[in-house]
Amino acid sequence: MFAAAKEPNRDRKGAGRKATRQQGNEATRRGNRAATVRERSTNRAVTVRERNTNRAAGACCAARLVLTTALLCAHPAAQAIAPPDTNEVTATTLSDVAVRGCLRTFSLEDGLRMEPSGDVGPVIRPADEVVQIVVHHEPRWAVSPEQRIPVEVRLVGGDRLFGEPVQPQDDREHNPAEETVLFETAVFGVLEVPLPLIERWVNTTHNRTAGDALERKRNHRAKTPSLDDRLLLSNGDVVHGILLAIDDRQLTFESDGIEMTVPHSQVAAVDLISEAHSSGLGLRARVTFVDGSRVTTDELVCSGDGLGLTLFDGPRRTVRLDHVAHIDIVGGRWVRITELPPISVQHTPMLSLPWSYVENANVLGGPMRIANRVFEHGVGVHSESSLMYDLAGEYRWFVTLFGIDDSAGGAPALADVTAEIRVDGQVRHRREHVTPGKLWGPIRIDVGGAARIELRTLFGENASIQDRFNWADAGLIRAAPPAE
Repeated sequence: MFAAAKEPNRDRKGAGRKATRQQGNEATRRGNRAATVRERSTNRAVTVRERNTNRAAGACCAARLVLTTALLCAHPAAQAIAPPDTNEVTATTLSDVAVRGCLRTFSLEDGLRMEPSGDVGPVIRPADEVVQIVVHHEPRWAVSPEQRIPVEVRLVGGDRLFGEPVQPQDDREHNPAEETVLFETAVFGVLEVPLPLIERWVNTTHNRTAGDALERKRNHRAKTPSLDDRLLLSNGDVVHGILLAIDDRQLTFESDGIEMTVPHSQVAAVDLISEAHSSGLGLRARVTFVDGSRVTTDELVCSGDGLGLTLFDGPRRTVRLDHVAHIDIVGGRWVRITELPPISVQHTPMLSLPWSYVENANVLGGPMRIANRVFEHGVGVHSESSLMYDLAGEYRWFVTLFGIDDSAGGAPALADVTAEIRVDGQVRHRREHVTPGKLWGPIRIDVGGAARIELRTLFGENASIQDRFNWADAGLIRAAPPAE
């Protein structure tokens, strides 16, 4: 489908890239990074337009989305997990730890209304007081290897999609917009995903070792910004250049002025440069689906049988509720601790190598699990550690659960730490002999008017052996706005 090479504008683009790479010192390169990204995006678009000059045009906008029940049932991810029989959900709000019952309605404008189980009146809460609504409690990784979804697409801002690239249906003409990828998902059908929104493309059918290698290089790249997209091949080689296009068979990549096509079977991952992303202001919903996909939207309405939302491509669509795993509210009064950068990070090793903290995973980078309960949000650390956050007097409460990660189990279980929470230097909570197999909390601490909070994980017995500790579902509650 794509030409093996393309001569027009090759010299101009190569010269521009060379000139960009020869600019100044590293500080100057970082300062001009945003402009370079925009220029590279323009170059990519020009190349795509040249390739598509002789292609048929006049695509129908309605053909951009195929959303049918047959597609939802046919995709392996949709078959992997059986849907629940009812619209029963578990909702966590600022005033209720967790309430299980029948969901009536939820929207970012009108808030939550549900009927709890038992002889309890209806729960009615404004949207900014809702923390999370859990619809489906089964883990995504129950999917068997033969049902593994081929591609994970990570978007700027932390969203992600699982599925596979496709071509238009044979019975109709379709000319997708330039710089887009036709991507088929179990939840939404076929989407047109803009290339500038893609931060990373991962072929999940390959050995995860290759993806992990690029992830380590990606973390290093955060400290040393690059002006290139990076293609990681299945043999471990890395190619620098520009990702031009992706179709159902291959991707097209330009490196040092040479355009090449690479079959998906030879691609482990692609790391794309992208402009800085602003999460925006106002109340938003981050929706996680049973196939592992996650999208953030500022327009969402949920009822007992479906969820309506808008995505990056604009049109509003409806998704079956049984495809939703959970809905997290962002921008309300609840702020997860991982949304704040720590102002101080300290780790004091005891004979062993130092450990860094890990957000939304245990300190080894795996799923965060305490006493057989899995947590998606929190911070994994190793003793002895200290994380300090700036509160600036904006919050009323700090809430967390904590415990030793289950990965530290075994016989005998040697992990033993002291968990300590300090507010403006004063100890507000201390728990000694935190050992495996038990979940502590939720702990609720008054931080009204406080400037700083410090989360400390101290040595207990047995030195630092197996001291893999999790601050799970840790977050802050903003002070309520004054009554009008």
